[in-house]
Amino acid sequence: MLGKEYEIPKKSIYQAIRKESLNDINKAIETYYLLKESSKNEYSFENPGELNKLGYELLRLGKINESIAVFKLATKEFSKDANGFDSLGEAYFTNKQYDLALDSYKKAIILGGTNGNAEKMIDKIEKEIKK
Repeated sequence: MLGKEYEIPKKSIYQAIRKESLNDINKAIETYYLLKESSKNEYSFENPGELNKLGYELLRLGKINESIAVFKLATKEFSKDANGFDSLGEAYFTNKQYDLALDSYKKAIILGGTNGNAEKMIDKIEKEIKK
C-alpha cells in the first residue's frame, strides 16, 4: 500500500457463527472456540460487540435461551466488559430469571459504564419481585 504499513481487516466472528447459532447454539459456541484456536489471527476475537450483536439478534428473534448462552460466552470471554453483563442481565430479565438478572446487573455496576441502566433495571426487578 504505497510503501506504508497496513493491517488486513479481520473477519467477523459474528458472521462466522450467526447462521449456526440460529439452529444449534451449542454447535455455534463450539465453532467459536475452534476458530479461536485455529484461526485467531483471521477473526475478530478482540471486539465484545461481535458477540453482543449476536446475543441481541437472538433475543429479538425470541430465542432467549440461545441469547443467554451467547451473552454468557461474551461475559466469559470479556470478563471486564460492563456492557456484556448488562446485556446478560437483560436476557435473564426477559426470561424472568430475576435473581440471575440482579447478579448480572450488579456485576455490570461494579465494572462501570452502564450509564445508569443497570441501576434502573435493579429497581425494576426489585419491584417485580415484590408483586
